[in-house]
Amino acid sequence: MEVEVKLKVGPEALERLKDVAKYLGERIEEDLYFNFDCEGGCCRDFAKTDEAIRIRKSDKCYLTYKGPKVGKEVKAREEIEFEVGDCEKVKKFLEKLCLKPVITVKKKRKLFKYNNLTITFDEVEGLGTFVEIEGLGEGAKEEVLRAWKELFPEAPKVDKTYLEMILELTGQKNGI
Repeated sequence: MEVEVKLKVGPEALERLKDVAKYLGERIEEDLYFNFDCEGGCCRDFAKTDEAIRIRKSDKCYLTYKGPKVGKEVKAREEIEFEVGDCEKVKKFLEKLCLKPVITVKKKRKLFKYNNLTITFDEVEGLGTFVEIEGLGEGAKEEVLRAWKELFPEAPKVDKTYLEMILELTGQKNGI
């Protein structure tokens, strides 16, 4: 189970991370999200079930399923992700299963390691800058909350996903 908290931050948060965490590198990510084509006759509306399927294109290509969110203090959800060879072939495959591309979220992501946590500084196209503090497994919730209070106590928590924020910003209703 992935456990995370997303925080709205300014550019100064990057300097804070550089001071306290190990820098792991930077990458550009394009996340293409899918939903079922209900008009095409088969429907499971991820906007209603709180699930997501995406293709993440960075230095490699990944296919990800995200289950419904659980928890209020932090966002926890089942995540199944694996590397695939060719993003375009995976996209065509998903479309054959009645899944249609909904929206692409583009971000420049700087990755850091802080204790057992992964912290990212994200510059999200159209939304601004955010920090995500992520952990896995037992005790991750407490670790994530402690890191938030230690590193960015003034930063407000954001409960929505980047996808939800962009869909809201653009007025789209047929998203995930």
